[in-house]
Amino acid sequence: MHSKCKLWKFFENPIALKSLSAPGSSLITIKDDYEEKLLVDFLSIKFPGTQKIFGPDLTVNLAEQKFLTRDLFESECQVIVFNAHKIPKNTQVFLAENWNNISAQKIFFIFAAEGELLKALKKVDTVNLLQIESPAFFEFDQMLGFLLKKSGYYLAPDVLAYVLELLPSETSHLWAFVELLKTEFPNDLSSLLKIERQQIEPLLTVQKLDQFYFASLLSQKKLYKFYRELSSLELEVDIWRRALPFLSSHLRKLYNPSYTRKKSKLTRYDREILSCSKLWNEKDLMKEMNFLAQLELAAKIKPTKLEGLIRSRYFNEIIL
Repeated sequence: MHSKCKLWKFFENPIALKSLSAPGSSLITIKDDYEEKLLVDFLSIKFPGTQKIFGPDLTVNLAEQKFLTRDLFESECQVIVFNAHKIPKNTQVFLAENWNNISAQKIFFIFAAEGELLKALKKVDTVNLLQIESPAFFEFDQMLGFLLKKSGYYLAPDVLAYVLELLPSETSHLWAFVELLKTEFPNDLSSLLKIERQQIEPLLTVQKLDQFYFASLLSQKKLYKFYRELSSLELEVDIWRRALPFLSSHLRKLYNPSYTRKKSKLTRYDREILSCSKLWNEKDLMKEMNFLAQLELAAKIKPTKLEGLIRSRYFNEIIL
């Protein structure tokens, strides 16, 4: 059976869940990393005791052990294989060749990209395939509403519109916003906690999530001010880890703003991307993208070096 739906509809659709509850394996395609994580967490709750396996870690030996040669006294096999498009080539061949036996087990293969294994298994008449579709540009209000409700928060329609005007239309940025709400306004999930606009405005303008201010400095190529103010911040590592990928993503949009052509209505953020992309040449953009990639890596692996890297770059801007 082949079916399609949006992520927020899947969570609230008993028919979609029923199809995954049927005996046998299921193939699920989902393109966004953050949506994949939500899906994996959801399936882990709905099917208790399910083991999670990262696609690249699924060797032929492990697949044979888990899916084919299980002990008769073991409990039912329940496994989630996420990033299944990254399963090693030889394991993909093994799975395809033994699919008739493997497909009887309760396994969720979650693919974030098309590959040889997915192409081969799609051709099987009896395969259970669910395609989670990415939000269209006009559906991010529903995605944000879904994330808020799932986390126990409620925003009035005008407040929701205000947030969407500021946030880029990507699940990762909506996710980061909701995670910030969790930090600032803890909720026990016993009821929906209503957040007012005046509570949100400071979060989008103060240090903690002033990613848009720094993105605007980058857009306008005000690098001296960008690195001067960045070097003056004293933030926890997890805030850097959230902010730096956003700034890198922002530079990529400046490098290639063609995504705006697909949108019938541009946000203030989109309009700035289009306008300021003309200020940059490819060489300068690549230089900044490479440096921000270094900062991202430092934030993940050697956060103690982060401050020194930013200050060093600031001093270089002074000299220049």
